[in-house]
Amino acid sequence: MATVLVSGANKGKDAQALRIGYGFVQKYLARPNTTVIGTVRDPSAASFKALYDIPKALGSSIILVKVESTSETDAIEAVKSLSTFGIDHLDLVLRNAGVVKLAAFVPVADLKIPDLMEHADVNAAGVVLLFQTVLPVLESLHS
Repeated sequence: MATVLVSGANKGKDAQALRIGYGFVQKYLARPNTTVIGTVRDPSAASFKALYDIPKALGSSIILVKVESTSETDAIEAVKSLSTFGIDHLDLVLRNAGVVKLAAFVPVADLKIPDLMEHADVNAAGVVLLFQTVLPVLESLHS
């Protein structure tokens, strides 16, 4: 049984956006005997609920947990909650969550520091936070 964590799992379902997170979830759920753990920023979003409707191969399932990339506690709480689903290891982590604000892609002279910091918080610090949290669960495969 493979266990895959996809961050930013519900993004990209609409035609306007890239389908990366949603596409990863679809791809792994199409594999037999695969558990996909999808992280989402907003569990009240319609795109969150739509993840449950993705077709699943025999023996595959999805678990959805809330993780806001800039939160220092969300990933910790999400990983702790996995034991309630019988998850004790991860085979693969796809850190897909991120932010792109066009306001941050301007000449440096015009760049607003809050836009720059949002990118750094989500796209750099968020990667480190998730890695630090899931490392022990990834390492449990080798112990």
